[in-house]
Amino acid sequence: MIAAQDDLGDSLDAVQTLRRKHDDFARSVVAQEEKIKSVGEVADRLVDRDHYAAEDIGKRRDAVSAVRN
Repeated sequence: MIAAQDDLGDSLDAVQTLRRKHDDFARSVVAQEEKIKSVGEVADRLVDRDHYAAEDIGKRRDAVSAVRN
C-alpha cells in the first residue's frame, strides 16, 4: 500500500519514482471522490423521487458516505 510505505528513496531516481507514484495515487483519489460524489447525487435524486427501492438506496448511500468520511 502506498500510504503505509516507509521507503523514502535512496537516490534521486528512486525519489522521483516515488513522487510519480504519489502523484498518480493522489489523482486516483480525486477521481474516486468525484465518482462517489456523482453516485451520491444520483442516489439523492432516486430517493427524492420515491424510487421503489428508495430505502435501500438511502442506506447504501449513507454507508458509502460514512466510509468516505
